[in-house]
Amino acid sequence: LIEVILSLMMFTGCSMFARLRGQELGHSLPKLKQVMEDEKQRFEGK
Repeated sequence: LIEVILSLMMFTGCSMFARLRGQELGHSLPKLKQVMEDEKQRFEGK
């Protein structure tokens, strides 16, 4: 039980740290709406 709690805390902490660090560095996933528009333009342009 203790191992599960500790691993859950570690997973949550690392996920939060990665999210904050990514925001600091300016890394982010593109918005789905923008990705869909880019793909639409790419396929219609050919």
